Amino acid sequence: MRRLLVVMFVMTWVADACSPATQPPTSTVQPVSTVTSMVATTTTASMVPLATTTFVQPDVGPLAGLSWPGGRVPVGALLHDDGTTLWSITLDGERTALWEHPQVKPEALAAGPDGARVAMTVLLPAQSTDDWSSVLYVLEEDGTVGTVDAVDRFLTLESPMFIRPPTEPDEPVLLYWLRFGETVSTATGRMDTHVIVETDTGPAEVTVPLRHHEEVFAFHSYPGAAVFTITLSRQGDSPTRLEILKNRDYWRTAKDASPLLWSDNEFRSNTDIFDGVAWPTPDLYVIPVAQRFFLNDYSLRLLKDGCEYYGSHVVYQGTDIGRGYAEYPWPLLPGGPGQVLVVSAKDEQALLDGRATDVPWTAVDIDSGKLTPTGARYELGTWTWVAPRDDTNPTTQPPDCTAWTWSWP
Repeated sequence: MRRLLVVMFVMTWVADACSPATQPPTSTVQPVSTVTSMVATTTTASMVPLATTTFVQPDVGPLAGLSWPGGRVPVGALLHDDGTTLWSITLDGERTALWEHPQVKPEALAAGPDGARVAMTVLLPAQSTDDWSSVLYVLEEDGTVGTVDAVDRFLTLESPMFIRPPTEPDEPVLLYWLRFGETVSTATGRMDTHVIVETDTGPAEVTVPLRHHEEVFAFHSYPGAAVFTITLSRQGDSPTRLEILKNRDYWRTAKDASPLLWSDNEFRSNTDIFDGVAWPTPDLYVIPVAQRFFLNDYSLRLLKDGCEYYGSHVVYQGTDIGRGYAEYPWPLLPGGPGQVLVVSAKDEQALLDGRATDVPWTAVDIDSGKLTPTGARYELGTWTWVAPRDDTNPTTQPPDCTAWTWSWP
């Protein structure tokens, strides 16, 4: 569904230039998608504090009820699922098959801190609103493949993220994800999106205060961190389709904030780039910034938690990085503490022209902005970076901001 949204957005770039903006079609609000009845809880065996997992109906989708080899996926490497195999891929190109499974259409992938758990969402071939359309699996260390959530009505499950609750950073890591639908509310102008968190009684909805005509589109963090960014999608596209917020609930200025209420969300950037936000460390994050009529001004902006009042550090500015397309929706990924991973513009064009089916991941040094092709190859499927555990809590004191040259925005 999100790929369709990107295609529709690209088409509006042309339409906006020659006609007034039109509002999206509206319809009545749909209820939160059906969740199947819960069964007994299974607690993961891990040294990393992780929440109890409650599996829903175990026969949803092609991976339910299966087992995988178990253990932790390798840290400091890419994790990739091509639809039949889960791979660990180092930046020098070494590939290790972790699990061969029945063919699926993977949609999103996330790894917990130290690679202790893996969350993967899969699209299902729904033919009607009564059919399951998307399912969220969690691969546990003991080899269990659990079905955590499943939705119908052509909704999709997106953006899995492992974080510690900002208001309770000493509590276990929780898995959050997004239920995403196309229906637009006549009351709020928002698409049918819901932030969901795993609890010991099953999936629970998270409240995120928003304005009219905007909805949560994605969220990103360092695995196991207690701070994260939220990407909003605007129905009006003004000044950009996307807006990036950073959650500050750890400051406890919003007294009612909780794991079920993301209350204190501050503006960080506007952008028309759909590649996401990369967190190389728990306190550094990189946002791709461009506006659809000024795409040659594309830049990667580094921000540091607690230093945002200075602005951002320009990691890179130019036209050598691809902008992401629905046909090849590569994500901006961390590649370790000092770099992020992108697909170059020329390699992206080779994919679009059919001259290549895989291209190098390119590392961008966050200090120098230098672009260096790696030995790892991007191809269609889902991707994530597996990061080591880091229990650093977000700071509520002014940090050292002198290591970077800041500018605005």
